[in-house]
Amino acid sequence: PRLFRVADHEYRKSESMLSLAHTLACATLDTRQLAHRVIESAKDITGSDRCSLFIVNEQKQQLEAHFEDMCTLLMPINAGIAGHVATTGETVNIKDAYKDSRFNQNVDLQTGYRTKSMLTMPVMCADQIVAVAQLVNKIDYDRVVGYDREDEDTFLAFAVYAGVCIRTSMLYTNAEQQRANSDLLLQLTRTLQEAVMNESNE
Repeated sequence: PRLFRVADHEYRKSESMLSLAHTLACATLDTRQLAHRVIESAKDITGSDRCSLFIVNEQKQQLEAHFEDMCTLLMPINAGIAGHVATTGETVNIKDAYKDSRFNQNVDLQTGYRTKSMLTMPVMCADQIVAVAQLVNKIDYDRVVGYDREDEDTFLAFAVYAGVCIRTSMLYTNAEQQRANSDLLLQLTRTLQEAVMNESNE
């Protein structure tokens, strides 16, 4: 019954929101694990068949694409529809992918999957685009339908939590990398000092 489906969808939406809010306390959660959780939660709250998450790296001018199987791929920051959203902050809502020139059909040809509807939106934190989410094929009554304004609003509310989580994870990862670099530099300095002292003693 439709009433049951609506109630179930609202329940799953609330559960996903609470789950992601809980993630905020997990400062040690790495980027790949976080991306996977964001992907699964985004699918749940929008009723999407698939989802990908593109994390923005402004410094390297790259997008780090995360997929449901936890594989990752680096791509230019302006590549494809995700790149357009990452650089402009615009939402792209495509009702029929094969009728839109911006959609690259080669991916479907390679995978055998059929993309019909697609919603690509920015994930923000403090007015900065930290990621882009690309939702594919909204399912309603076992058929694929287009995304509507309610879906956009739902994801926008979800993205508030996701953006903070992603930004926190990025800061944590950067801090860990800086600490590792500092440790390496300290070790190199000690090695050089020992080499100089040994040379002097000889």
